[in-house]
Amino acid sequence: MGFLARLFGDCGTVRFEGTTFDGRHFKGKTDIESFGMSKEEIEAELKNALFVKNGVRAKELRIIGFA
Repeated sequence: MGFLARLFGDCGTVRFEGTTFDGRHFKGKTDIESFGMSKEEIEAELKNALFVKNGVRAKELRIIGFA
């Protein structure tokens, strides 16, 4: 997907912040490659990735920047 995402999609670093179910606030950044995804779909995928990587469920997550 890397080649097509670089040509037709979005590649870059996304900054996000949110709140977990136990009330903790967090901020983070990660590199993404997306092709034909809306902002809401990207936020949902980031929530899933956060759970898989850290074992923490996010109650809300919002994108605050993309470069």
